[in-house]
Amino acid sequence: CNPRWTGVGQQFIRPSDIAEDAQHSHVTVFSNWMNDSKQRHARNVCYNDEAIPPVGTTEITLFNLKTVIHAIHAKNPDVVVAVMALYPDSSTSTGIIVESTLPMVADINAAVEAGLRDEPNVVWVNYTYPTNEVMFQTFHT
Repeated sequence: CNPRWTGVGQQFIRPSDIAEDAQHSHVTVFSNWMNDSKQRHARNVCYNDEAIPPVGTTEITLFNLKTVIHAIHAKNPDVVVAVMALYPDSSTSTGIIVESTLPMVADINAAVEAGLRDEPNVVWVNYTYPTNEVMFQTFHT
C-alpha cells in the first residue's frame, strides 16, 4: 500500500520459507509485525481505502502471525515462538518515543496478546521503552 514499505526488488518470503528455517530452532523470535496498524500513514489505501482503526487491524495481524506460527509448528511443534510486542511510535526526526501513541500501542498489544493466548508453544514478549530518550536512529538522507 506504500511502495516505500515493500522493499523494492526484494522477493516476498512465504510462511513455508520461514518454517523451513525455523523448524531447526528451539526458539524463534518474531520481532517485527508492525506494518499492519500503520496503514493510516499511507492514507488508508492498504485496505481498499477503508479507514480501519489501528486496533481493528489486529485481526489481520493475528491471521498473519498465526499463519506463520502454524507453518512452523506443522514442521516442528516443539519450536517455541516468541512474539515481541509492537514497539511504540517514535519521531523520525529525533528518535524519541511519541508518548501520545502509547495508549494506542498498548491496546494493539493487548489485543494481539489475547489473540495468541491459546496458541501452543507461543510466548508473548512484552517490554517498555523509556520516554524522553533517543531510542531509534533517525532517517539517513
